[in-house]
Amino acid sequence: MAKIDSLVVIWPDDKIQHLDNIEVNKELLLRQEDANDNFRIRPVNKKPVFMEVTSKLITGNIIHKENDFVDFNREILMPHLLSAEGPKIASADINGDLLEDFVIGSAKHDTTKVFLQNSNGSFRQLFPQPAFIHDKEYEDAGMAFLDADFDGDADLIIASGGNLDRAGSKLLEPRLYINNGKGLFERDDRRLPLISVNASCIEILDFNDDGDTDIFIEAEAYLVNMEPHQRAICCGMTRESSVTLLPKWLLTSRNSGW
Repeated sequence: MAKIDSLVVIWPDDKIQHLDNIEVNKELLLRQEDANDNFRIRPVNKKPVFMEVTSKLITGNIIHKENDFVDFNREILMPHLLSAEGPKIASADINGDLLEDFVIGSAKHDTTKVFLQNSNGSFRQLFPQPAFIHDKEYEDAGMAFLDADFDGDADLIIASGGNLDRAGSKLLEPRLYINNGKGLFERDDRRLPLISVNASCIEILDFNDDGDTDIFIEAEAYLVNMEPHQRAICCGMTRESSVTLLPKWLLTSRNSGW
């Protein structure tokens, strides 16, 4: 190779300099003032990976409404608002048609929303849901599906939070909703022990490897007078109905109780 067909130099002030037909094995002296063109990045026309299709595929109230609460008025050293982190979502086939549906949590004063998938891939809101309307003063901090009553469908457990209510408040209790098999939920207070925790998430797992479904609830942050053992709580489900309360874990037996 006797020559290099072109050389492009981009200077720190975004000026660009072009040199053509450069002889090899030759030292070049370049000066920034000789660069007369402006450097521009040419946009690459690529098909986007994601597209906004909410209004085309989802029918119903999909809007999240945040309640008016400013954490800093009570805890001025917080790095950011813990009460306004947006809704949580959980998915499962809740009406037995082999299509994945989803539930969106809500802030305080709003209601949890259920959406069923249609055969064409779109979603429609399933309402009314009286149990969720009744519990609109709770804030949904985490949610997960499980078969709590062993009838083969997806029941829903929701951890409460929001950082507004004080430790020990009933509005910080996790809630269990039993599915009727068609996507309509009814609250069941018999199977969960009384727990009050400002939660951040909830997970379903088999914590102690006994083959039963356990529930892990993580606390968002310490509230006033919150005890250290309330930072994380787990419930274990078996087919009896007795409950053993441990510092961080709740283990029960299999009559649909934790």
